[in-house]
Amino acid sequence: PDGRLLAAASDRRLLVRDAETLKLVQVFICLERIERLVWSPDSAYILAEIAKQSLVQVWSAHDAEWQCRIDEGRAGLAHSFWAP
Repeated sequence: PDGRLLAAASDRRLLVRDAETLKLVQVFICLERIERLVWSPDSAYILAEIAKQSLVQVWSAHDAEWQCRIDEGRAGLAHSFWAP
């Protein structure tokens, strides 16, 4: 949303690049193939939807050590998004 970074999915990899130079800034590895990426409204986090396993993984765009996993298990995952 702020236009400073770009995120792209390549199978299980989440690639984050500088939008101006296209230099690779960070690579995150997901548990399974990424179906959809969504930036948080403040550009601080990237949500990766992994429908095959009914979970989402979230990473910080600014802190490579921070990550979160939300697993819905048998309940399944219909859609994931950031709340306002």
